[in-house]
Amino acid sequence: MKAIRWALIAAGAIAMLMTLASAGEVKQQYVMWCVNKDRAFSFDDQVAGCNAAIESGKWSGKDLAWAFNNRGFAHQFKGDIDRAVADFNQAIKLDPKDAVAVNNRGFAYEIKGDVEHALADFTESMKLDPDYVFAYTNRAQIYLDKDELDRAIADLNEAVRIAPTFAVAFNGRGNVYKNKGDLDRAIADYAEAIRINPHYALPHNNSGLIYGARGEFDRAIAAFDEAIRIDPDYARAYGNRGVTYLRKGDTDRAIADFDKSIKLEPDNGMTFHNRGNAYQAKGDLPHAIADYNDAIKLDPKDFSSYLNRGLAYFCAGSLPEAIKDLSRSAELEPRFPYTALWLDVANARSKQPSRLAEAAGKIDMAKWPAPLINLYLGRTTPGAVLIAADDDDATKQTRQVCDANFFIGELTLRRDDKEEAARLFRHAAEECGQNINMIATAKFELKALGEKP
Repeated sequence: MKAIRWALIAAGAIAMLMTLASAGEVKQQYVMWCVNKDRAFSFDDQVAGCNAAIESGKWSGKDLAWAFNNRGFAHQFKGDIDRAVADFNQAIKLDPKDAVAVNNRGFAYEIKGDVEHALADFTESMKLDPDYVFAYTNRAQIYLDKDELDRAIADLNEAVRIAPTFAVAFNGRGNVYKNKGDLDRAIADYAEAIRINPHYALPHNNSGLIYGARGEFDRAIAAFDEAIRIDPDYARAYGNRGVTYLRKGDTDRAIADFDKSIKLEPDNGMTFHNRGNAYQAKGDLPHAIADYNDAIKLDPKDFSSYLNRGLAYFCAGSLPEAIKDLSRSAELEPRFPYTALWLDVANARSKQPSRLAEAAGKIDMAKWPAPLINLYLGRTTPGAVLIAADDDDATKQTRQVCDANFFIGELTLRRDDKEEAARLFRHAAEECGQNINMIATAKFELKALGEKP
């Protein structure tokens, strides 16, 4: 999403560049730096050029607003958001009807996390210029982040009406349809964005995400390939392709893609998390734990990294560390049912008291895997759980039967029926489809029982 927003603000700034009068005392080079058409110069050069234009005295009042606006744009790309806001404020003070400056200030507010001021500025920009397309796409992005999807669609529909060849608007609307679950419309909008601009990497990547969600892994990989061909430094595309390879069971290619993604974007904790999953699938627990460590350093509030590191410790036989991580995961997200199940398994293995009954009070017991929680609490039978796992949706049924086999296997092992437990773990290892962590853990349990995975 961040990459999309940068594209929007960049396009907005380029759109406002005006044809300047003779620079007079100001060297034409400084003017060119400040205008920075097509980003031909560095942002440091742009700031220097705008400083020269502002200090020259050649322009004043409304005619000087362009220099403050452009300097604010440069500060924004340099990461100095407070200076950017100050410059946009000055541009607006000099020309209160400058829709672009108002839009750009809105984007700066959004970066600062001041969503309400950002929304107000985007809305004001639209009032000043009802055909200023970037204000619509920027406001739509905020609505998407706020999960106000119908409002986002309305803004993007207007953007498409104003600029029917604006690929960014189609890509953005595709993102909203994806979040609404309307994947066919999302794919159609991504396809239109690609038709308009075949060299636009984002819709290729976004199409790949949908193909991957549908289990069309080869089409997903082809889409990520194209995104990477267009933009060889597109870290998220490498990461997304890595996830797809991992779901296909090709852990070596997955790790290679995660390596590349981390090199390009070393502060993305989720990529470390995903590479940890790949190492865990390979049985390389030390590397998996190291990656989960890095993921947690980058995002200490991510419950899933604690959960998966806890599973890695569990497989390594480090039960105290496993319980500590699983407990922390449950603290961060008490509604996630699988953490409660895993914590009960680890506590039982360590001969610690169960906390499952208390955890169940925070979990939606009307949904799967509630039957497994009820089984562990002695309220139902394994046969009833397997019946509950049946579903008309084949993908959902595969996942639920996988869960049932594995966790019934753990409960069976707790009762010292190793032969039956091994049979159930083998089913989980062979039939869990894309549930990488469940397959890996089932294989470790089989090894612990002296069985060949």
